[in-house]
Amino acid sequence: MNDHDPTPILYSEVTIFMLKSSKIFEISIEIIFGGFMNNQNDNKSNALFAAIQIVLPLLLPILVPTFLIVGMKKWMPDEVKYPSIISLFALCMGFFIVGILFSIVLRLCKLSEEKLKELGFLGFTLSAVSTFLSFYVGYFWLADLNFTSVELSPHAVLIFAILCTLLLEGIFKVMDMFDSSDENKAHV
Repeated sequence: MNDHDPTPILYSEVTIFMLKSSKIFEISIEIIFGGFMNNQNDNKSNALFAAIQIVLPLLLPILVPTFLIVGMKKWMPDEVKYPSIISLFALCMGFFIVGILFSIVLRLCKLSEEKLKELGFLGFTLSAVSTFLSFYVGYFWLADLNFTSVELSPHAVLIFAILCTLLLEGIFKVMDMFDSSDENKAHV
């Protein structure tokens, strides 16, 4: 064998690359399956889950209404009109801002998120009414301010507000159950 033969070096580099990539694959599988394979990377899976819990509540109030309006366009083409998907995202960001305003009003009335959870069904009802109003009243406010080019009939706005309220409140209720189960595990 020639002293300048690069083959052993290439084999060793390929072997090192394969080992590194298999380690990355193993870590990603552990993260995906929540650390069931090995508890060594439990912190990584917890960090991923925590990141999802932080980002998802910020994205859902924008993405769910956007895709709901897209679906309503196919269901009620005469009552829903929008020029582009970007205008839907802009409208839903406006809904997000209106929702923040309604949250501030609830906090001014001494009804924080913790207090609403303590109230049980009444708190859930107040939260759902606030969500409904942020979509229903929010659309008309945003349309009066010429914030949006999305055109919805009053009937479509009512259906949209009801569906968004049900979807978002249901999703957030499920997320709260997962969050509370994680807190219970942490206290045990």
